Amino acid sequence: MGSWGVNPFLGVNLQKKYMKNTKETSFTTTILIKKEDGAFVAHCLELDIVAVGETLDQSKKDIVELVAAQIDYAFANDNIENLFHPAPPEVWDQFFACNEQTEDDYRFNPQSRS
Repeated sequence: MGSWGVNPFLGVNLQKKYMKNTKETSFTTTILIKKEDGAFVAHCLELDIVAVGETLDQSKKDIVELVAAQIDYAFANDNIENLFHPAPPEVWDQFFACNEQTEDDYRFNPQSRS
């Protein structure tokens, strides 16, 4: 898993690809993952969604699934304007103070369009 160093935060940028008919829409979300009390807490900063996992990989998997479900629900219910709810400023500050930042690309097929 590597060393967390002084700052136990890992920043992950997730780019969401959303297929609607034949057009592709891209969503980039910012995820803060930190270790708290023996668990990994993943926080999507644009949507203010949190997932907790026993491992780093589990927390990433869970937050990706939650973000995908939220985006899918917003499209399925024509409710895009209510999709984004930013996390509190102190959580953003933690992300920008990260020692390590990575970028991962995830693609998903929306359930409402399958």
